[in-house]
Amino acid sequence: MEELAKEHRVRDFVQQIDRFEQVDPEKEYQLLGMRSRIAGPFIRETKQGTEVSASKLNKVKQGDFIYSRLFAWQGSFGLIPAEMDGCYVSNEFPIFNLDNEKIISEYLVYWFALPHIQKHVEADCSGSTPGTRNRYKEFFF
Repeated sequence: MEELAKEHRVRDFVQQIDRFEQVDPEKEYQLLGMRSRIAGPFIRETKQGTEVSASKLNKVKQGDFIYSRLFAWQGSFGLIPAEMDGCYVSNEFPIFNLDNEKIISEYLVYWFALPHIQKHVEADCSGSTPGTRNRYKEFFF
């Protein structure tokens, strides 16, 4: 019973994952974006490596928890579904592995949709232009 009363932080059951790869000009990349209001990731576009402006991209896997630093204040959090396994995101999309023995991944997405949590996320965003350049840093996550 004592364990149930213990307060936990998100960092107690997540680990940030970096699977960055150098962009290969000969390779095609399916790039993801994130919808607002907890609607999750979507395939934004497919680009040839020569069309990608970044020098490296982060590869996602099914079950990863992901969010958009720039649009977290709009609820851009979600899970990577099977059909997006192996797609890529820029460094503006932190990726996390969840400890599924401690948290139900769908619950974490639901938790970030709660209005009072969204207010905390918005308050923790910082940047030069509110609304377009505010970033939700991993430190607050």
